[in-house]
Amino acid sequence: MRPRVVGTAGHRKVENFIKSELKTLGFNTEVDQFSERVPIFGNVTFTNIIGVLNPRARDFLALACHYDSKYFQDDPGFVAAIDSAVPCAIMLNTAKTLSSYLHGNFKDRTDIGLMLIFFDGEEAFKDWSDTDSIYGSRHLATKLSNTRSSTGSGSTIDRIEVLVLLDLIGAANPKFYSFFPNTHGLHHSLSEIELSLSATRQLEGKSLMFMRRPSTGFVDDDHRPFLQQNVPILHLITTPFPPQWHTPNDNAENLHWPSIRNFNKIFRTFVYEYLNRHKKQCAKNTRRKVSTVNRTCFNLKKIQDRANMNLLLVFSLILIVRLASVFIVQTYYVPDEYWQSLEVAHKLTFGYGYLTWEWVQGIRSYLYPLLIAGIYKLLALLNLDSAHLLVITPRILQALFSAYSDYRFYIWSGKKKWALFLILVPWFWFYTGSRTLSNTLEASLTTIALSYFPWSGESTTYLWFAAICCFLRPTAAVIWIPLCIYHLRKSRLSATELIFKHFAVIGLLVGGLCVAIDTYWHGRLIITPYEFFKYNVLHNIGSFYGSHPWYWYFTVGLPTVLGINTLPFIFGVMETVRSKQNYPVRKQLLIIILLSLVVLSTIEHKEFRFVSSLLPLCLYITADTLTRWSYNASRTILWFCAIVIVFGNALPAWYLSTVHQKGPLEVMTNVQRIARDYRDENEHRASILFLMPCHSTPYYSHVHENVTMRFLTCEPNLKNTPNYSDEAEQFYQAPVNWLRSHIPSYPRTAMPSHIVLYEPLAPVINEFLVNYKILHRIFNAEVNENVAPQQLLDEWSRILKEKDVNVETLLKQVRNRVGKNILVYQRLRAGEENTFNRDEYKKSTDNLSHRSVVKEDIPINNNEEEKNHNIFN
Repeated sequence: MRPRVVGTAGHRKVENFIKSELKTLGFNTEVDQFSERVPIFGNVTFTNIIGVLNPRARDFLALACHYDSKYFQDDPGFVAAIDSAVPCAIMLNTAKTLSSYLHGNFKDRTDIGLMLIFFDGEEAFKDWSDTDSIYGSRHLATKLSNTRSSTGSGSTIDRIEVLVLLDLIGAANPKFYSFFPNTHGLHHSLSEIELSLSATRQLEGKSLMFMRRPSTGFVDDDHRPFLQQNVPILHLITTPFPPQWHTPNDNAENLHWPSIRNFNKIFRTFVYEYLNRHKKQCAKNTRRKVSTVNRTCFNLKKIQDRANMNLLLVFSLILIVRLASVFIVQTYYVPDEYWQSLEVAHKLTFGYGYLTWEWVQGIRSYLYPLLIAGIYKLLALLNLDSAHLLVITPRILQALFSAYSDYRFYIWSGKKKWALFLILVPWFWFYTGSRTLSNTLEASLTTIALSYFPWSGESTTYLWFAAICCFLRPTAAVIWIPLCIYHLRKSRLSATELIFKHFAVIGLLVGGLCVAIDTYWHGRLIITPYEFFKYNVLHNIGSFYGSHPWYWYFTVGLPTVLGINTLPFIFGVMETVRSKQNYPVRKQLLIIILLSLVVLSTIEHKEFRFVSSLLPLCLYITADTLTRWSYNASRTILWFCAIVIVFGNALPAWYLSTVHQKGPLEVMTNVQRIARDYRDENEHRASILFLMPCHSTPYYSHVHENVTMRFLTCEPNLKNTPNYSDEAEQFYQAPVNWLRSHIPSYPRTAMPSHIVLYEPLAPVINEFLVNYKILHRIFNAEVNENVAPQQLLDEWSRILKEKDVNVETLLKQVRNRVGKNILVYQRLRAGEENTFNRDEYKKSTDNLSHRSVVKEDIPINNNEEEKNHNIFN
């Protein structure tokens, strides 16, 4: 027990002592020596010490601890008794106590060996981070995973049946919890041994140290690199940390010897029973999977089977939730869900559909629509291309993408329970996770890329997903440029090697393929990210669809997306900023969140979905914060918080997924039946006119019938025409005049067979509707009392030409244009008469001058009238 900071004389003496003891005990002793640059000291040489009995055994029980002590500039005499002199002593004492057994029949066994690992460099030299900590375990795990096993296929690390890590042992009243489900049985065995020894009065005192209740948290330690290699972990560490931790009081005088003796007895009994019972199990000569770990069977052939099963169950749970959202979420959110994905794919596959101005100008990539078009083509080949399947199958595809990204989030977050909980319950992700939005795919790709990002290590796999993400949604570069810079700074590889061998190669491959795809389908050489940047940033076209104040994302956007999760997220932000501990991943994510919000805030047009990709970053910080907080929280408080979070997300998820804005999708179901079945008196098929704010409903992708349809367009002013107003705005300025100018009234069959509109418009155009009867009345939303969806608010804001819109005026405009219900009208056949409409027409004519929605004195562009006059002929 002496100061043993890496590189000091004390460290070398302890290193030599451990090697000498292992050789005396008959272990084959190896050293894993390497150098690495560290803060403060520069290049330092580390030495892992590995002692092995039965080196040719098929599998190993690995016992591990670290033997270095932390560097304190103002305390060079820090001896780190509990952290980690006592664990080292317990491991050596266990080997010495069991020496006669280990050198008896055990040494001839081929089924199991014993490995003692003494890690070097566990402590951080400056602040704990992914790169300034656990130097030895990171190096050894990589080395063992790259070393081919001498006993068969696989690597040497695959032969570790379970890694038992000891840390922070020696204080009074220690509490040890089970951290990992696949080793709960082993922890239970330790508890049973403790109870048995206590019952026979072989232990001192009555306080129990092995808790039956699993921990809800995760403690970062030397096991992490092995956990990432799927090695089962039994982590024996005192939680909460003892008060002596990292203080001058962590010395021999403050050790609690009764607790040490008790732990020593329990631990060596555990090791003996594990090895002994392993022999009995393997005598059956079976390699079958063990479904559980219990106190009567210590052979985990393989524990990994159980771990894989747990991961399979986790993925299955995630998949069930995401697929359920496909069928539960039956409401309309934003036009892009249909017009920028399904509609494009429908036109690609079936030859008819509507391409918005974004596709004409080439600011959208065909990557996502082509995926959907592939599904459509397969359905068509199988003769299964019904309208219902064309709507549902792309959503199932997106749900699969989202489910896999959720699973990767769980892996990235260290398989924390809070991580799984938080990725499943957010209302916004449930509401959008199965929608065919490029923003949803962007969020999924971002999460997958983050899970592969080399927070520790040198992997560049993430670059593939990040590159696709940036090409799909160029705004994703705000996230990935800072992360690539962070990778360059922390990497052991040179910047030149990273940039030219990885960044450039992957970027050029992905970019070249995407440019080739878009060039082919757009029909001209085009780089869609540049076009996106040109129109949305340089020309600020987005502001045509609504403007918001610069602080909107901070005060409304992100808090709304997070919902009730905003509260623990703010707590996590405060802890990350204020804590003396270093949270490198959390701090980096926080920087990216802040930078993204600042950059996005410079663009006038803002939407909730534009911050979808920040959701996994926020949830990572939240999950890590709640995990650490859970260590000292009571079960009652934990359940209370979980229930509050569930209900706080469930209510908005239910309302927005099943009630609000359900009308546009229900009306398209009726329109589809009309398009399929309707024939007029001349056997002409349906012709349908949507007199609604533009893109209020899906289009051909939900009808899948090549009938004539028309809606009010809202292209931005791309040609900088003075006093420009789009078609939808012209209509709402003077509805009756617009109809007289654009829709033929004679003969009757030249008029559209069906009209779809929001209810408040009907009395205004009753002059026109006298030739129609109401076919369907469909509930949409309680807009008369509530704020309308964001895209409608943006539209009204633009129409009113004000950035600070009076709320009362705005809601009045919404009520007049949107309404509570959607109406579907059908043209009267010869001989039919709509008495109701004629009566209503007379009333509306008498009161027309009092209706604010109509402005008949505004002139119409006659050229535009002539151009569109006979569109339904």
